[in-house]
Amino acid sequence: MLQGNSIDHLNFFLTKLINFEPFCVIRPSDGEYKVLQGHNFNNIDDWHFNGKSSLKDDLFNSIMISTRENNVYIGIPSHGDSEEICEYYRNTFILKDANTTYANIFCNYNWKTFVNIFKNTQIPFFFIGPKIMNKEHGLNIQEHFEIDEFLVNNWDEKKEDVTKSLMLWTENKNGIFLFSAGPIAKIWAPTLFRVKNNSICLDVGSTLDYFIKGDSNRLYTKDNYLSSLVSNF
Repeated sequence: MLQGNSIDHLNFFLTKLINFEPFCVIRPSDGEYKVLQGHNFNNIDDWHFNGKSSLKDDLFNSIMISTRENNVYIGIPSHGDSEEICEYYRNTFILKDANTTYANIFCNYNWKTFVNIFKNTQIPFFFIGPKIMNKEHGLNIQEHFEIDEFLVNNWDEKKEDVTKSLMLWTENKNGIFLFSAGPIAKIWAPTLFRVKNNSICLDVGSTLDYFIKGDSNRLYTKDNYLSSLVSNF
């Protein structure tokens, strides 16, 4: 059973990562909450959800299925982040303690520890995310499946073709797959893990932006209160 604060949880996952024990982490948080509630909004990265797209149902179904699967961990906001959102996820998806972690498991105080595992030890991984803007990122990216950073806007029209392309791209690959695709990562990561349950699939979100894009709009990458924040349920 997962116990302790966000540092304890990260250490649990890093041990599995270093030992290459297959697992999957998805991290539905406030943006996904707005999608699931059918809100019409722009997020911090400027993609837009119109409140009506099939992404709402696809995301709901993906999280629901993931709650029933072994070695799939679901990160949600703690009460300290948002009591309303925390309780929504816990009550709607009937989450098991053994498979529930923090939405910011790779962020805030944990961010430097998490990215340094990839930066300093050069762990190889496959990256599913937007265009790599910084060619001097210093990460050991084996191959990159590039996605439109505004794919959420056109999910209804493009989801079948892009998802099929992704699955074909991963067909002969095995290892660590890191997803930076907003709400779509919560669909793709567990989908791929079902097919490749001897791999590691992580929804890393914005954690690699500083390297991939050369900068980040996330405050936790700067020296401030978020960079020292440790979560506890």
